[in-house]
Amino acid sequence: MGTARHRSLCYPQKLPVEKILLKDLSSTGLESGRTFFQLDNVDSLCLPASSSAARSSIKSQSREAENDSHCSRLAKTTLVPTTTEHMSHQEVGPPSVASTFDSTQFRNNASKPSDTAANSLGDPINNFSLSLSKEVRRILTEARRPSTRKVYLAKWKRFSNWNTSKGHDASLLNIPLILEYLADMLKNGLSYSSIKIHASAISARYNTDPPVFSHPLLRQFLRGIKNIKPPRKAPVPAWDLNFVLEKLTLPPFEPAASVDLQFLSWKTAFLLAITSARRVSELQALMAIPPFIIFHRDRVSLRTNPTFMPKVVSRVSLNQAIHLPAFFPNPENKGERLLHTLDIHRQLRYYLDRTKASRKSEQLFVAYAPAVQGKAISKQTISKWIGHCIRFCYSFHGKTVPANVRPHSTRATATSTAFLRGVPTKDILEAATWSSVHTFSKHYNLPLYSRSRAGFATAVLQGILATPSFT
Repeated sequence: MGTARHRSLCYPQKLPVEKILLKDLSSTGLESGRTFFQLDNVDSLCLPASSSAARSSIKSQSREAENDSHCSRLAKTTLVPTTTEHMSHQEVGPPSVASTFDSTQFRNNASKPSDTAANSLGDPINNFSLSLSKEVRRILTEARRPSTRKVYLAKWKRFSNWNTSKGHDASLLNIPLILEYLADMLKNGLSYSSIKIHASAISARYNTDPPVFSHPLLRQFLRGIKNIKPPRKAPVPAWDLNFVLEKLTLPPFEPAASVDLQFLSWKTAFLLAITSARRVSELQALMAIPPFIIFHRDRVSLRTNPTFMPKVVSRVSLNQAIHLPAFFPNPENKGERLLHTLDIHRQLRYYLDRTKASRKSEQLFVAYAPAVQGKAISKQTISKWIGHCIRFCYSFHGKTVPANVRPHSTRATATSTAFLRGVPTKDILEAATWSSVHTFSKHYNLPLYSRSRAGFATAVLQGILATPSFT
């Protein structure tokens, strides 16, 4: 408040109140008497005993105060603390993290999570439930894909069960408990990326502003986990693409006209995965009928089911055709005839012909097991086919099966091989339906060591030319 040079601190009717902190007159201040750096103790401050008297006095002086730079206005009631606790004259230290970002500000705005269904997960519109129609709520819920909602719900249930085992209520937001849970996940061997998904799922369950995920302690904690257990890329691919391609030219994968339907299916799925670099979900959505599959003289064109929704909805990924060129379509010698067995154009023709009689679905890939033969299969089944194909090529030929063979790795292997063989980045991004080169460079670019100029799918397959069988 400072020194009162042209005014009184008291109204005619006065009451003593608790001590407050005012400016130390010995410290540096402003000429007008406003407080600046240090605060000091005064014995008392007098205020009107009658609220009506105060209002009358304030009203009569308000106009004069507005134009007098030496007159301090009364603070609004919302700025004056109502506590009666005595404020001791102690040196104020730096604020703690808890005081600058208290989790109670989240709790006040948080809506209690419910476990009714996956699509209720992290509903950011709970506070508007009375004003939003059912249709509007449904559309807002679709902002997250069903697969994301399903994953988040599973993570939340795990967190909720952990809280129950510790005697806590997961519906009450508690930042320290969230950190303890994530620390427990790290102790159990989860990777940084997995723990981050858990944190995202937990954050999605609470209707807070700002989001729980933006809490400074949580962000600092995740940075700490990243430093303790940083994401690492394998120094070399888990499996050798050229080795697998070479074995696919031999029995039991050939001759395609007579091999077991199981091996024909595995090989078709694998070749389509590496030459297109598409996600398994996109492979599952491919169709076996025109105009979704068209065979040209030098290529085959494929399209997904029009109802299919890609992982990333964008102009690049939505309803984009997949064009795959023929590979050595007119072989002239033994080596070229072996290479021609890797032609996806040829492989798809054989696959459609062999599955035509039993086919019960227009989906490209159908089951080969006798009990369900010809029926549409899930993306998980296609993923298993690709993994089985890679592992079988090693085990069948007496080689040690690589650890951690993941079907999704065909995407990284294919794009990395094409990149190091000179395929322009633009073509790689288009083939893999990536909108940013950052996605490829950060998550998929593998350390491979050969280059040549060729089209994307052709470049992937031409790596086999360096193997002993074709030199």
